[in-house]
Amino acid sequence: VDGGTKTSDALAQAYPQEAITPSAIVPFASVRRWSGMVADAGDTKGTFVLGAPEMLLPKLAKAPRDQDASWKEQGLRVLLFAWCPDAPTLTGADGDPVLPDGLEAACWIVLRDELRPHLRETLNAFEDVGITLKIISGDNPETVRALAVQAGFPADSTHIAGDELDPLQGADFDEKVGSTTVFGRISPHLKERIVDSLQGNGHYVAMTGDGVNDVLSLKKAQLGIAMESGSEATRGVADIVLLRDSFSALPVAFQEGQRIRQGLKGTLAIFLARVFTVAIIIGLTAYFRFAFPFLPGHMTVLTALTVGIPTMAIALFAPSHGATGSPVKWLVKFVTPAVLFGASAAFLMYAFVYVQHDLSLRNLHPAEIVSAFLFNNDEVLGRDTLTLVLVLFGLGLVVFVSPPTPWLSVVEENSGDWRPTIVAALMVPLYVVILAFPGLREFFGLNVLTWWLYPLIVVEVAIWMVALRYLWASRILDKVVDSKAFDRFARIVARVAREIDRAFQVIGAGIGAALKDMAKRFWAWLGARREARAAAREAAAMRNATES
Repeated sequence: VDGGTKTSDALAQAYPQEAITPSAIVPFASVRRWSGMVADAGDTKGTFVLGAPEMLLPKLAKAPRDQDASWKEQGLRVLLFAWCPDAPTLTGADGDPVLPDGLEAACWIVLRDELRPHLRETLNAFEDVGITLKIISGDNPETVRALAVQAGFPADSTHIAGDELDPLQGADFDEKVGSTTVFGRISPHLKERIVDSLQGNGHYVAMTGDGVNDVLSLKKAQLGIAMESGSEATRGVADIVLLRDSFSALPVAFQEGQRIRQGLKGTLAIFLARVFTVAIIIGLTAYFRFAFPFLPGHMTVLTALTVGIPTMAIALFAPSHGATGSPVKWLVKFVTPAVLFGASAAFLMYAFVYVQHDLSLRNLHPAEIVSAFLFNNDEVLGRDTLTLVLVLFGLGLVVFVSPPTPWLSVVEENSGDWRPTIVAALMVPLYVVILAFPGLREFFGLNVLTWWLYPLIVVEVAIWMVALRYLWASRILDKVVDSKAFDRFARIVARVAREIDRAFQVIGAGIGAALKDMAKRFWAWLGARREARAAAREAAAMRNATES
C-alpha cells in the first residue's frame, strides 16, 4: 500500500511486495503518530497498524520483546508494527480514527536516517553567522537528540518531549523553549507556539519543513523554508524552496543577508543622527533668535562628508556579524545619546563663536540688541564653526558604527576592519582642500576660522567621543529600551503606521479610480465631439452638393 510518507516508501523499497487494495485506510498524521489499514480480501486479512511505540503499546494484548536500549543512543528511529486477525473498523463512533484493542505485536521496525554530506560544515557555517539552531521533530526526542549529536550538535544539547512542553504557559514556556535545543513528539499546534514564543522574545525566526504539518509554523515564522521534495502546500507558503533539499546554500544566503542588514543599520544610524541633530540645533537657534545656522552650501558639505561618502563605505565593507536583536532597539540606543550629546555640544560651540565674533554687543545700545540677534549675513563664523564640528561628529559616529578596535565596540561588535575608519579619516583632508581653494570655499559659502578655534574644536570633539563612548558602555538606555513597556509602545507605533499606510493605500486607490473615471469620461466626451464635428462637416458637404 502506498502510504505517501518517506517511511512507507523506505519500507516498500526494502521489502517489495505486490500491492493490495485495502478496504479502509488511515493515513499517517503527526497528531496521531500512527497509520493503519484494514484488508479483508485474499490471503491478507486483518487490521494492520504502524506507528510510534508509545501510541501502540497500550493497545497490545501482550507486551512485546523490549526494545534494544542502544537503538535510541544510536539515533535510530523505532516503529512498532502490530496487527489484529479480525477486521474491526479503524474509526470511532464520531468518525475519527481510533486504534482497536487487542493488537498483537508483529515486529519492531528500526530505521536509520542518512546524514547529508557536508552537514557538519553547514552547521559550523550557521554558527559562524550567529544563527542558533533548534530541532523540532515528531520523532522520539531521545532519538532526535542522538542523531543531532552525530550531525555535529554539542553533546550536552538539551531535549524535551511535546507532552512535557505543552502544559507549560507564559514565562515558563518561554524559558523552556529558549533553553532547549531538541524538541520531540511535537504537534503542529505546538510548533506554532514555539515559533511564537521565540518571536516574542525578540528572535527573528526561520522555519524549515517539508510536510503539511509544518504549514502553520512556516506561515508563522518570519522566513519559511521548504524542501523541494516537500508537499505542495508547504512549498506554496514558503519564502524559500531548497533545491535538491540541500541546506548548503543557506549559510551563504544568511551571511549575505546579515551583511546587507548591518550595512542598512549603520547607514540608518548615521543618517538619523545627522537629521535629528540638525533639527534640534535649528530649533535652539530659533528659540534664542540667533542667525539661521546653515547655508545651502554648508548642508551640502555636511551631507556629503558625513552621510554620502562614509555610508557608502559602511555598506560596502559591512561585516556579516554584528549586534543581534531588534534593529529598531539598536537604533534607539545608538541614535538617542549621539543626538542629545552632539546637538548640545555643537550648539554650545556655535553660540560661543556667534556671541564672541558675530555680535558686537559692546557697541550697541540696549534697544539695538534685538536687531543684533536678527543679524544675518554670509560672514557668520558661527555657521562655519558649527559645520566643522558636525562634520567631525559625524565622522566620529562612523568609527562607532564599524569599530576597528575592541575599545570602540560598545554598541556594535568589533569588526576589525579599518577601511570604514580610513574612509572617514580621508574626509578631513577633503574638507581642508575645500577651505584651501578660494573658488571651492566661495562656492560652498565657507570661511576660514580664527586659528585658535581649530584646537578648541578638536578638544571638544575628543571629549564628546569619550563621553559618548562611556555613556553607551554604561547601558543606561538598555533598561528602558529592553522593557516590556517599550515593546508595547513599539507595537502600537507599528500598528498605527500600518493603519496609516493602509489608509493612504485606500485613499490612493480611490483617487486613482476617480482619475481613471475622469479620464474615461474626458476621452468619451472628446470622441463624441469629434464624431459631432465629422457629422456636421458631412452634412455641410451634402448641402453644398445639393445646392450645386
